[in-house]
Amino acid sequence: MHNSLFYRLRFACKTTCALLLALALSFILELDTPKWSMMTVAIIAASPAFASGGEPMSGVLRFRGFLRLIGTAVGCVGGVLLMSLFSRAPILLLLACCAWAGFFSWLFTVVKQEISYAFGLAGYSVFIILVTAWQTPHDVVQIALYRFFEITLGLLCLIFSDLLFLPRSVKHTIDQRIAELPLNCYHLLARCFTSDDTQAFEQAFREHLSHAKALQAMRQTLRMESSHYSVMLHRRLKGINGILFHLLTLSYEAQHYFQQRPDKRSSHWYLLFQGEIANLEQLSQKLHQFTYLIHQLPASQTPYALSAWLKAMKELRILLRGLHSHQPLHQVEKEIIERYAVTPAYSAQRKHALINGIRTFVTTAVGCLLWLVMDPNAISGFLIIASIVTTLAMRAESPKALGLDFIYGMIYIMPISMLFYLLILPATQQSFLLLVIALGALVFMLCLAVQYKIVGSGASLMFIFNLIPITNPETFNFSHTLDSGLGQILGAIISLVIISVIPDLHKTHLANALIRNILVTALQTLTTNPQRRKKNRLSGLYDQLLQLITLDGRHLMRYQLAINLIIIYRRINAITIHNFPGLAEFHQQIRACATDLSTRKLAVQRERAFDQLQTLLHRYRQEISGLPTPEKLTVVVEDLQQLLEQHKAPLIAG
Repeated sequence: MHNSLFYRLRFACKTTCALLLALALSFILELDTPKWSMMTVAIIAASPAFASGGEPMSGVLRFRGFLRLIGTAVGCVGGVLLMSLFSRAPILLLLACCAWAGFFSWLFTVVKQEISYAFGLAGYSVFIILVTAWQTPHDVVQIALYRFFEITLGLLCLIFSDLLFLPRSVKHTIDQRIAELPLNCYHLLARCFTSDDTQAFEQAFREHLSHAKALQAMRQTLRMESSHYSVMLHRRLKGINGILFHLLTLSYEAQHYFQQRPDKRSSHWYLLFQGEIANLEQLSQKLHQFTYLIHQLPASQTPYALSAWLKAMKELRILLRGLHSHQPLHQVEKEIIERYAVTPAYSAQRKHALINGIRTFVTTAVGCLLWLVMDPNAISGFLIIASIVTTLAMRAESPKALGLDFIYGMIYIMPISMLFYLLILPATQQSFLLLVIALGALVFMLCLAVQYKIVGSGASLMFIFNLIPITNPETFNFSHTLDSGLGQILGAIISLVIISVIPDLHKTHLANALIRNILVTALQTLTTNPQRRKKNRLSGLYDQLLQLITLDGRHLMRYQLAINLIIIYRRINAITIHNFPGLAEFHQQIRACATDLSTRKLAVQRERAFDQLQTLLHRYRQEISGLPTPEKLTVVVEDLQQLLEQHKAPLIAG
């Protein structure tokens, strides 16, 4: 396991080595602020280690490092631009920096979570440039270049140390998950017939859904891990991930179908799914029996979900064989991958993101006001910590817990930094080796604390070197160090206060917004445009469903509405909608009305849009009632109308 003692010790050694290497190279290259390269190593390593509770994957570290490079570059360009434009007007400069941080905090919340770190860093990097170049604005370009170079140095040191201590690859975990996929998918479908416990099926479905999302994240991590893995491998994994979401949807749809229509259950299905399947050979025999049974039974006794599940399972096995053979992609595989390619969904946190942007702007504006009346050394630490906390709070499961973690961390590093300032650093002035030993011991212990998720340890590791005065040449200014430390504590406290004063939207509001967003995404497939219909949105839909479960897992009504909307999406996507005259305009009106329902701010406006959507669906059902379709589209639209009418309250509520 990655959280065993061996892996935890290896990560601590890896991070310590990288940080000390960054320190040594900074002195050798005679860089002015070695702390930037050292903090880069600590910041890149600390967050994923705290989240996983053990050694993070190498791909995660590298991907986070490259995001840090991009965010730093954008922030440095922004800092240089703002300093150049407003250097003669300090008030306007401070306001412009606050607006910049607030805007990128908003972007940080809206974009995909995988790349959001770059946007958050781009926002608060301007304050690092600002406080460093405040006294010498004419040196701002040089300061920005030095910062970017030192962060690049820190990233390279971390990559070298990772290679030196053997990188932890995600490939082995992916291989294990892939090997278990066929049996896991079969066992989930078998639960529809071998167990009447709906709650147990729901629990198993959620576990499989979490594993599917984890596989998607690991696939993206693998891309950053090494260029050794071929493009064919990544394309096949992408197709497998898309088929997995499709199989989960069909399994849930089959369970829902037989639960609502017990008369459709046949003893043949119970007999087929009896008995344990322990290996792939037994699964192959069972799938042959499955195929034979579908051909023997009348179509009325075989729901579409089962036949579609069997087809998707065969396509999954085709990709798995190609994955193990390492052969070039043939045409059948290319068609399967294209059909199941995942497409991200729109963000449902637009209003929530605006709140986060306002938080960051208000917090940094408070810091800028204090700057005018207090010591700049204290406020520099305040601004940096405040902008970081308010930006990162949005992506945290509990923003207040994140604020408390930073408060504890800033308090912890005060006595540690004073110990180094008053005793250790003066005693190591004549020996660089002693300095390396002292700093190495500190970093090693903090790395272990981070992996055991001790409160405040992550923030301590990331910002301890913002207080320990390691400069070239070495300077000792007690008042500067003390003011900076107190400023960081004050920044974390003020950030927590503002997070409490400007609270998140209520979880119910966010859950309802997610429901409306799922409806909009599900109706995107209601079109005669083949390119729009080819997009596989199941990954985005399930991403929003997992967010809904996290926010409001106990509210079964919203969960049932969301999963049924996903089933409606699958059913519409399975129907061939011919381009008859007038249908395209109907589809466009329905999609526009659903978008209007999702974006309206007042409940009265949403209710009006909901009634209009129901009216459009009724007219559309009358329009298509005489059209030839493989599966009656009228039945799907009628089910959608009934579903929306039953769950009208969460769709129009705030």
